[in-house]
Amino acid sequence: MNLKERFLLGRSGPKILLLVCMVFVALAWAPCLVAQPISIELRGKGLASLEGILITPDGNSYQVLRAVRGEQILADGSAKASRGNLAAGIVGTWTITRLLPGRYSFFVNDLAGSDEAPGEMTWSSDSATVVIRRGNTTEEIKPAALRNGKSARGRTWHAFDIDGSSGETGIVNLVFPYRKMVYGYIADAVTGRGVAGVKVSLHDERGNVVDEMNTEAGGLYMAFPPGPGTWKVRFNKEGLIATERTVRYLIAESPIRFDIAVSERLKADQIRIVLSWGRYPQDLDSHLSGPAENDEEFHISYRQMKEYGGRYFLDRDDQDSYGPETVTLNKPEQGEFLFSVHDYSNIEKPKSGALSASGALVTVYKGSAVVTSFNVPSGKGTWWHVLRFNEFGEVTAIDRIDDNPLP
Repeated sequence: MNLKERFLLGRSGPKILLLVCMVFVALAWAPCLVAQPISIELRGKGLASLEGILITPDGNSYQVLRAVRGEQILADGSAKASRGNLAAGIVGTWTITRLLPGRYSFFVNDLAGSDEAPGEMTWSSDSATVVIRRGNTTEEIKPAALRNGKSARGRTWHAFDIDGSSGETGIVNLVFPYRKMVYGYIADAVTGRGVAGVKVSLHDERGNVVDEMNTEAGGLYMAFPPGPGTWKVRFNKEGLIATERTVRYLIAESPIRFDIAVSERLKADQIRIVLSWGRYPQDLDSHLSGPAENDEEFHISYRQMKEYGGRYFLDRDDQDSYGPETVTLNKPEQGEFLFSVHDYSNIEKPKSGALSASGALVTVYKGSAVVTSFNVPSGKGTWWHVLRFNEFGEVTAIDRIDDNPLP
């Protein structure tokens, strides 16, 4: 069986039933999710201190859309915002007329007090309400609705996200003490479980430490950059491979989530490839192919998670956002290997831009070191051909997105 046949065969298996359901739902709901404008309305008490912001995707960056006097309209006409009728209890209204690939996020900020101190506002089910309308469908979101009605104190409320590719709304409903913060979860690359006790340090462009902390149970960390910019975040713990990531904190009005997968130190002849990404798309798949015995080729994916005498593994298949998905090779065979990522969530949309907007990151480890890493590039398609490498862990970049399962 050749490589192309193996890639195509990999499309069958346990996800097919899920795919059929996804396609049916997508066809049934596509008119109301994507074609119709999405209207967002913010209502609340203490209107003078509340501000709503819609963060919209813009290529590899984002734009902030505020409800101001008159109208604020994005240059491409895809969204607009305007000040609401305060007498009627409406802070502002936002309209998305055309969804773009990427993530839309809606935040409500408490502008009272100083950004240098934790927010003192008590968010409860009657302090603010976000109303989302799509055609004849209306949905209301209130703070702390997912916390059994209990109130929460903080400066900013992350109400919901929208996936620009599918139109899906994801309720977040988290309250944060600060607007200017980076947070996330540190997960074990093999098990996916949170890792406590990891030292996290935030560094400026000169290498100076501006904040540091240790992760809590569940792997949660929070760091507080002084303002917008590009920051280095370093993760260290005994027994783990030290990791450094670059965070582009572009929008000082809201927290951003940045998850990390960490790996234990490996043996000198082990190679590990870790895929992680953002909230959307929900399901990205790792694919590894390469030489096997008798001049054949193997192909590891969610369908075939162990291959070739137990020497190559897909350690975990993640289907609900963020990852990680991890491939481990023990004593690789001599020859060339190929690693690719497939956007399974958008398998019926071969020219989708969702993969490019996913925030996906691929990291290659060998022994006790990081060999290299790749951030997902721009492009249309559901296949990201990331790299080739040999048994020594020597990497050749491909780093291209298209709609072809073969590079």
